[in-house]
Amino acid sequence: MKVYFYIIFLLFSSCAQVISPSGGKKDIDKPTLINTSLSQKENELILSFSFDEYIQLNNWQENFYVSPPLKKGFKKSIRGKTVFLSIEDTINKNLTYNISLNNCIKDINEGNVLDSLTYNLNLEKNKDTTSLSGRLVDAYSFNPVEKGWIMLFKNTINDSLIFKTTPNYVSKTNGDGQYNFPNLKFGEEYKLVATTNLDFIYTQDDNIAFHCKSVIAGQDSFINMFSFYQSESNIDSINDNISAENDSIISDSINNNVDDLGNLYIVSEYSKSCIFELSKEDESPLKYTFASSPYVLKNIPSGEYSLKCIIDKNNDQKWNTGSWEKKKQPEPVKIYPSKIIIRKNWDLEIDFQIIEL
Repeated sequence: MKVYFYIIFLLFSSCAQVISPSGGKKDIDKPTLINTSLSQKENELILSFSFDEYIQLNNWQENFYVSPPLKKGFKKSIRGKTVFLSIEDTINKNLTYNISLNNCIKDINEGNVLDSLTYNLNLEKNKDTTSLSGRLVDAYSFNPVEKGWIMLFKNTINDSLIFKTTPNYVSKTNGDGQYNFPNLKFGEEYKLVATTNLDFIYTQDDNIAFHCKSVIAGQDSFINMFSFYQSESNIDSINDNISAENDSIISDSINNNVDDLGNLYIVSEYSKSCIFELSKEDESPLKYTFASSPYVLKNIPSGEYSLKCIIDKNNDQKWNTGSWEKKKQPEPVKIYPSKIIIRKNWDLEIDFQIIEL
């Protein structure tokens, strides 16, 4: 049997430097891969990864995965500068397997972690593959979600079985919330979901995300996903301070002199119900609600702010989360792309592109 393999190896750092053993700067270089090999012994396939220095495992159970998932998994061992992976499971020769060792290896002296190392394995020349990538962020804060599980299920699966059965493909987000499936079969249709639970099964206290439409490998190449809580207690904590009366500000600025405050006029083609939030570092955010345009944010203390817009679809003056059961996405949040500078006794007008999805 002929065996073909290839490797994708990404290092976000400069090449390793040789450092004199007699003192000098601290070693901050990650282990560098210098060789890989694939061999077969009886019913086992053995993968080896050799590095330029002695290495050890780093949170292996938390970080290692293979996609598509294998039932039996891998046996692992380290001898010196080499990691050995033994595959006892049956490998489908029609599939390409993405083996992720991201954050699984570190050097033995300083503990420098190799943050990106993946290996694509197939048993035949399997060129009919394509990729899908994207980013997972929190639907309300837009902060990246790290270590989130992104899962693809065949489009024919019943929704009630998702999160209760093994996905066809998995990926895990990095520190920037980015995920990647490099080994999909071209033209296949999938359902795309995500959870922060390590066992792929979500509860009401877990973050969850899903894409409303079917994903077609080869046609869809990049998909952003928005993670949300379904637990009412978590949502209530977000919305505690989002309430307004007569489209007025809810903040501590009411005690300030009017001459020390500024106003913000937001110009947008969108004219429906919105909640605007101005955030200043180390201070409570200022929040305004509007049933419709014009959007005029009055009596703002001077300073530099970030601006967020919540599209209040049901006009209830608070942000509403999504629902997997109802297939409802959370209310959209838009982030203004630059900082807002408010000056004393000054009116500022900005254009804000707000699009209702």
